[in-house]
Amino acid sequence: MTSYIGYNNLVKSGTVTATDTAGYEKENAQSWKTSSWWSAGAVGSYSYYVDMGSSVSINSWGVAGHNLSDISADIYVQYSATGAWAGEQLTFSPTLTPSNNNVIYVVGGAISARYWRFFVAAPSGIFYIANLFLGTVLYLERGLPEGFSPANLNRDRKIYNNMSESGNYLGRSLIRKGSKVDINQPKITRAWIDANWDALANSIELYPFYFVWDWENYPLETAYCMANNIKYPAYSDSIYLDFSLNCVALYDV
Repeated sequence: MTSYIGYNNLVKSGTVTATDTAGYEKENAQSWKTSSWWSAGAVGSYSYYVDMGSSVSINSWGVAGHNLSDISADIYVQYSATGAWAGEQLTFSPTLTPSNNNVIYVVGGAISARYWRFFVAAPSGIFYIANLFLGTVLYLERGLPEGFSPANLNRDRKIYNNMSESGNYLGRSLIRKGSKVDINQPKITRAWIDANWDALANSIELYPFYFVWDWENYPLETAYCMANNIKYPAYSDSIYLDFSLNCVALYDV
């Protein structure tokens, strides 16, 4: 079991352009929000370009808040040494064809390039995408302990049953509150904390992050997480530290 977090989104710091923004603005896909989207104005294949300014190393990409499965669209991440996009570009591996509209997070080998793009291929309808992610993964030093529940199994729902004054059932109301994901990390070495914690905490205190709990066995069980409560690292004995992230998570936005 290997658990990964993706939090440092280089799409946010790059210069972005798109082949069509007649539907919704390209800047929306740089935002962490899932309530606004980048979209073209007509059916077709479109590109979302990111100029990083200089070569950067990337080994993961993500998409949250989309309808790609509904319109039978493929999405690829490609990179170029020149930015010409005239046949010299290569495709990041692995690729993924969405089978549903769940959050996507893909991890591969590290690639260094300045020019990147997301290519939405030949959909049968107009697409929308709320967030696009390019970055490097942070591996968690420990797997998830006993009792962990992934976002797609741990829904947070509020159900109200409506009854009349005479006691008759009138229907029910369902309020979706996302899902709950508790990322507990016991027995973490001080070396891992020193190398990773400050940058991670500085980001997740303010912004969402991508999370896949078991890349080898359940790579599609990805969540888009917002930290609700952070238990900061504390020594559990004279050597190791514990920390935890209690999160509100979205998996099917």
